[in-house]
Amino acid sequence: VAAPVTKADWEVSCYGNTTVGDTKDHWTVEVVRDAASSDYSKLRTLTTAFRLKHIDLGCYLRAGNVNLPQWGFKQIEVTCVKENRPGDVYTHWNVESHWNEKLPAGDPGSYKSPFFRDFLHLNVAMMTSNNALVPDPDKQDDLASQFWQWPILHVGLRMCGWDDNIVKYFLLGNPAVYWGSTASLGVFGLMVLWYLIRWQRGYAELTPADIDQIHYSGLYPVIGWFLHYLPFVAMARVTYVHHYYPALYFAILTCGFCLDWATRGLRKSVQWGLYAVLYAVIIGLFWTFRAICFGME
Repeated sequence: VAAPVTKADWEVSCYGNTTVGDTKDHWTVEVVRDAASSDYSKLRTLTTAFRLKHIDLGCYLRAGNVNLPQWGFKQIEVTCVKENRPGDVYTHWNVESHWNEKLPAGDPGSYKSPFFRDFLHLNVAMMTSNNALVPDPDKQDDLASQFWQWPILHVGLRMCGWDDNIVKYFLLGNPAVYWGSTASLGVFGLMVLWYLIRWQRGYAELTPADIDQIHYSGLYPVIGWFLHYLPFVAMARVTYVHHYYPALYFAILTCGFCLDWATRGLRKSVQWGLYAVLYAVIIGLFWTFRAICFGME
C-alpha cells in the first residue's frame, strides 16, 4: 500500500500482537556504524546507528521531513523507502534507552564519542526539528509573530490565560530599549560608512585605538545581532517574540557603543547629564509598564 503522503514509498503500520501477524512483521537489522566501538556485531544504546530492512519487500524504514496531515497530528510520516541508500540519514535509527533488570547497568565510559561530530549532529538535529514546527494554516495562533515585528516592538506575548480570576502577565519590552537598540544598528552602519568615505578621501582622524574600539565594541555586537536574528528570518517554523531576545542583547550592546562613541568628546558633567536623562526615561517607562511584569488583575 502506498504511503499516505509520500506515494512513492510503502506505508508502514502497526497492528497485532505476539500471536497475531505474518511475515511482513519481520525486519533485518543492518548496523551502519557505532560511535564508540568497532564491534558491529552488537546493538548498543545511543552509539549504534542501524537500518531496518523489510524482509518481504526489501525496503528500508524511513522517517524524513514530511509531516502527516491534521488527522496524523502533524507527526513525522514513517514510510518504507524502496531505494537502498545507505547514506540516507533518515533511514538511520538508534535505541535511546533500554531497561533490563537481569542485565548489569551500562558503563558510562563506553558512551564516549567525538565532541565535534556530536556538536554538528546536535545542531543539525535542532535545525531540522525547529524547521518542522511549521504553523498550522487551519488554526489561528494569536501568540505567534513575525520576525519584522520584533525590532520595532510591534507586538508582545501573552504569558497566561485570560481568566478573570488569575493574575495576568504580558511579555512586552521597554520601548526606549527596543527602539533605541534597533535605531543604533542603523546609526552604527551610517557611522562606519561615514568614516570609510572620509578615510578614502584622505582624512586620518581615527587612531589605532579608535579603530580597535569600533572593531571590538561595535562591529562584533552587530555581527552577533545578525547571527542571532537571521536564522529566524530564514526559518519556516512558527515564531514568537521571545525568539528575538538573544539578538536583543547584542543590539543593546551596539546601542551602548553608539552612545559612548557619540559622547566621548563631551565634558564629564555633560555626559552624566545625558546619561541621567536616559536612565530616567528607561526607569520611568519600566515603572509605567510595571503591571505587565509584576502581574495585573
